[in-house]
Order: sequence, then C-alpha cells, then structure tokens
Amino acid sequence: MSTKLTFIAPAGLNAHRQKLVRVRCECGVEFECREDAYKSGRTKSCGCTRTGGRKRAAQSSAPQPEQPKSEQNIVPEIESKFKRGTPQWFDDEIARIDAAATASENRARFLELEIATQESTDLPTHKCWATENTTANKMRQAISRLQIAKANAETATTKTAKSQAEINREKIASLRGGQ
Repeated sequence: MSTKLTFIAPAGLNAHRQKLVRVRCECGVEFECREDAYKSGRTKSCGCTRTGGRKRAAQSSAPQPEQPKSEQNIVPEIESKFKRGTPQWFDDEIARIDAAATASENRARFLELEIATQESTDLPTHKCWATENTTANKMRQAISRLQIAKANAETATTKTAKSQAEINREKIASLRGGQ
C-alpha cells in the first residue's frame, strides 16, 4: 500500500548535516524526514502503513504543535564559493551551521513554552523539544570542531606563506651563523 506524502517546507539539517524536509502523511501526521529519502520515494508514510502501525501514527488525531511564522524561518543550504579547507570556507561553514543551530534553539524554546503551558505532559511535544535541544548541541559541537580546524588551517597557511627567496635567505643566514 502506497500513501501520499505532501511536502510542507524545508526543515534544515540533521546532526549529520543532511537536508531534511517537513512532510504531511495522508493520515494527517506531520513529520521530518531526509530529503533524499522523500524524493526517491523510500519514505512512503509516517509509519502508519507498517504492520501494527507506529506510535506516532496512533497519535495522529492529536493536534501537532504549530510554530508561529517567525519560528518557521529555515536557513537555506548555501554552497560556499571558497575552496574546501581554506579559512574562508571554514567561516562560511561555521556561519551556516550557527544559523541552523540558532533556528533549532529557537524551535526548542518555543516547544519549551508550549510544554510549560500544558496541564499534563504531552509526550510528542516533549520528544520534539528533546530532539531540537540535542540537534542544537550537536551543531554547537560541530562549530567548535570547525573553529579548531580553521585555526589549524590558518596556522598551516602562515607556515607555508613564506616565499622561496625568504626560505633561502634564512638558510644562508643560518649557515653563515654556524661557521
């Protein structure tokens, strides 16, 4: 049985920096999945067509938390015009991931407010909140790793920035001093 998924919007990147999309299943459940799985047809439903269904599919009648329009701003995928591994490329990559992490943190704050206003614990909302927090933390860790790699790239650039003439002068000076 094949169900129909309706594309809603891009949903940023996952922890592995793969593109995500937000889709709606025929049964009414909205969820995020990898863009390549959606486009190729590997993701066919929210799980409601599986034998025994999926827990999320059983809760499809429950309204999903809606985010205000300001919270739905998704950072577009931007391809850097700089060569990979250069300090400029690292700056672009850090800025892109920082924007995605900030968006994830904003969604987590919205969900946290949603949870605080509820009389009882809404498990799907709490799971979404935990996922957004984890995603934001992983992106912040990725930014830290990129900043270290950028510093290493800048150091390597500085070391190799000497011209051949400067290297030769240093060699001659060290030989003259050694006599």
